[in-house]
Amino acid sequence: MEMKLKSKKIKELRTQKLWSQEELAAASNLSLRTIQRIEKDGISSVESLKALASVFGLPAEEITVNDKSVDYRHTQIGWTLLTVFACVLFIDIYFPVSSYFSIVIVLIAFAVSSLTISVNDKELAWYFGPRLFKKSKPIDEIASCEKVSNKWWWGWGIRLRPLAGYWLYNVSGLEAVEITLKSGNKFRLGTDEPNYLYQAINNAIKANEE
Repeated sequence: MEMKLKSKKIKELRTQKLWSQEELAAASNLSLRTIQRIEKDGISSVESLKALASVFGLPAEEITVNDKSVDYRHTQIGWTLLTVFACVLFIDIYFPVSSYFSIVIVLIAFAVSSLTISVNDKELAWYFGPRLFKKSKPIDEIASCEKVSNKWWWGWGIRLRPLAGYWLYNVSGLEAVEITLKSGNKFRLGTDEPNYLYQAINNAIKANEE
């Protein structure tokens, strides 16, 4: 069973003990890769949750994201876009277009290599790669959200779908969360964690209304 842990809190607990990720992995009998994944995305198995709770001497609930949690942050690697750009670069190596084409491809791939989405009680924010094309919306401007699926032929990156009337931001996969603003405008954020993102936005909306 997949769990969502408080990645920031786990990192804080580790640093309080002056442990490296390798030392936490050894103390909890987990792999280094598991610790790295948990501190980055918070994704964990029940067994990993129990191991970390035991190491830190805390109830599992204290390091688990509950259904009412607002704070959320996740970075999705853009494997789809990176694969496309890698193929284009490979072709350019054997059939060069110009001396600058490969450089442009590498820069664009770096710019859209990932999509980071964060939610707190004040705003929903997202950006590509190293904080490029950063955008945000105040929570009090959001009316609702829903989990949706995109079509593969809609592509990836940043695109406006004129007939549908909304912007789409994604880097890989087909799952997304569609956000409807109080103004009536909509936009979609692609994500490989639609359930967690959907829950965080809804929790933020509810907290803002209280």
